[in-house]
Amino acid sequence: MPRLCSSLLCVALLAGDSSALLAQSLRATNAPASGARRVERRATAPRTEHAPAIDGKLDDAAWRDVVALGDFVQQAPDEGKPATQRTEVRIVMDDASLYVAMRLFDSAPDSIVGPLARRDYVGYSDWAHVIVDSYHDRRTAFRFAVNPSGVKRDGYISGDSEFREDPGWDAVWDVATSRDAAGWNAEFRIPLSQLRFSAGQGASDWGIEFIRDLARRNERSMWAPISPSESRFVSLFGTLEQVRTDAAPRRLEFTPYTVAKRASNAAVLANPLARAREGTMTVGADFKVGITSDLTLTGTLNPDFGQVEADPSEVNLTGVETFFRERRPFFVEGGDLFQYGLTLSEWIFGSEQLFYSRRIGRAPQGKLPSSAAHTAMPTSTSLLGAAKLTGVVSGWRLGALSVATPETHGTYAMPNGTTATAVVEPLTHYGVVRASRDFDQGNSSLGGIATTTNRRLGDSSTARLHDGAYAGGVEGRWRFGSGKNYGVSGYLFGSALSGSREALLATQTNTTHLFQRPDDTQRVDSSATSMNGFASELRFQKDGGGMPRGGLVAHVVSRGFDVNNLGFQNTSGYESSAGWLGWEFFTPTRFTRQRSAWVNAWSMWGADGERRVTGGNLFTQVVFHNFWQLTSIAGHLLPGRSTVLLRGGPTVRTPSAVTYNVRLTSDPRRGVVGELWTIGRAFQDGGSFASVAPSVTFRPSGRLELQLQPTVAWTRSRSQYVGSPQNAAGTHYLVGDLHQRTTSVTTRVNYAFTTALTLQGYAQ
Repeated sequence: MPRLCSSLLCVALLAGDSSALLAQSLRATNAPASGARRVERRATAPRTEHAPAIDGKLDDAAWRDVVALGDFVQQAPDEGKPATQRTEVRIVMDDASLYVAMRLFDSAPDSIVGPLARRDYVGYSDWAHVIVDSYHDRRTAFRFAVNPSGVKRDGYISGDSEFREDPGWDAVWDVATSRDAAGWNAEFRIPLSQLRFSAGQGASDWGIEFIRDLARRNERSMWAPISPSESRFVSLFGTLEQVRTDAAPRRLEFTPYTVAKRASNAAVLANPLARAREGTMTVGADFKVGITSDLTLTGTLNPDFGQVEADPSEVNLTGVETFFRERRPFFVEGGDLFQYGLTLSEWIFGSEQLFYSRRIGRAPQGKLPSSAAHTAMPTSTSLLGAAKLTGVVSGWRLGALSVATPETHGTYAMPNGTTATAVVEPLTHYGVVRASRDFDQGNSSLGGIATTTNRRLGDSSTARLHDGAYAGGVEGRWRFGSGKNYGVSGYLFGSALSGSREALLATQTNTTHLFQRPDDTQRVDSSATSMNGFASELRFQKDGGGMPRGGLVAHVVSRGFDVNNLGFQNTSGYESSAGWLGWEFFTPTRFTRQRSAWVNAWSMWGADGERRVTGGNLFTQVVFHNFWQLTSIAGHLLPGRSTVLLRGGPTVRTPSAVTYNVRLTSDPRRGVVGELWTIGRAFQDGGSFASVAPSVTFRPSGRLELQLQPTVAWTRSRSQYVGSPQNAAGTHYLVGDLHQRTTSVTTRVNYAFTTALTLQGYAQ
């Protein structure tokens, strides 16, 4: 469910289920919302000497004497009511694997939805999910899901939230499906080598959950009762009791690959150092090694990270760096362990992160001589190799990442015809280490994270780079109260930079700091060879136990804090705070199935006391009985002051503004699904921004899906920065009246030949 707010401003939509009798009892007493006694689900996995054949037919001897689990209960659309279609689950295991059989009865088998699609498809379909918390830490779990056509979907869930899932985690497991007159079947084999647990400790309990998605009703039903009003997920799973794992399974995976590229650029024909057409081929490999049953080493050799989908094009006239999502497989998988957001909300204060993996392999940062007649620069930095170690040791959750990039050269030609090369990116090592420990059955934790960047400098073309950059600190959270519905969390991080005077001067005067502003009390230190700073945050929130929900957060960043060598940070030297209060209702009314409303407010002040931004909005969302969905945000921004508009000049007053955001989505069950998304701002000085982005998705068959999204955006800025001309009287700051229109069309095509072979097309 898309929302223009941070995870703190949103309550996760989870799911609940139980037996028909239990569901009626929970519904009558509103157990999850009121904090009444929760009924726990428990199951066992008998040992089998004869592993079932994974063919989807469920006729193996292993299933005959196993007691079936059932009594699924709806999470949506009718929370707490029995599932409209019966589901039975059976579990067995042997020394190597966990086996699950799901019998999904359907009174209308011709209406079962199961399109062929690529792995990890999340579109319109029926689904059967098995989710295993093998650590039993009540915070992390492994999802294995399949649709009626056998399309696989897997992911790693963290943070006790279904909405913090890493789809880049791809396990090696088997599943088969079949259909008959009574519905469909799903038969899973999940190797223990793909799970993480503490082996050799005799029998232990695991967390487990089973979910069924019924597409034509937009229905989700579950085995273990979890109300959609809950903010938790993994900690409310049922229990798989007395699981025996006497020995750690051996784990070794090796995936070789080759990538071929062809690039064409007619614009470089006048440059003798550049090639208008260039082809390359790269050979590399990924590998995974199980050090222990709960500690895994993942590596990549000579990677060429060809992106599945290109970054969206944009025209950025703000002077502030644009944040792009990571798409490279090595960094996407397990990325949640290393990422740590520094701000309350990317929609309010930007996507600032302590670790931003797109810094690794970026375009070279060095400069070639300005007097050169022609230059040729590589578009990216290659990787010598990368490795990460993840797992749990003695109760501590650990993650370590190490990446090395080689010295990269650019070529230039002088006017006299001589050519030479220069280092434009030095030999660099990047490192990230994170460790945390859970307490109180996963409801509280304490940990720390550190990042390092070390460069071997030696060429004047890279003198503006730091030779060392370090950041890190401690973070923690504490849940308390009845049902653990209240929480306090926060962090304290520091940063340290070292380098030449030229490098530190460039840092002090870039758009993150702007110490050179004439009205700034912080002055540029041209002799500095180091810089230090800190950032801190403290937040309180109520995210369960009935309505309303809400929270408060305070955030402080010093002038010298800088993590941009391996993180992403747009500004420094400020204090910010925010608050939110909201209601969500899942009981159907005459016109709606679900509805919610949130009131949000925020403010940011500079270190010198100037108010940079203050605003508030009202967020509402409604799901109608026909499954159409309407989301709207109406907001107001008070006048503030911008420190970056004049690129180092004095602060400038920014006008007040009225903002809106409306998104309407049609019934996702149909073969044609439409969406209309419009965003706008109207400023007091006459400036404005508006965008309209309609989209339509066609599903003409179970194999083919087409999506078309045109977008038009209009911008008028009454104070667009143009330049800073100088004369005898000093520096003048020139701004203009900008009129800008941006149009784009994005097209996606997905065609599945089989569940293992798909063709994907993307064009913008």
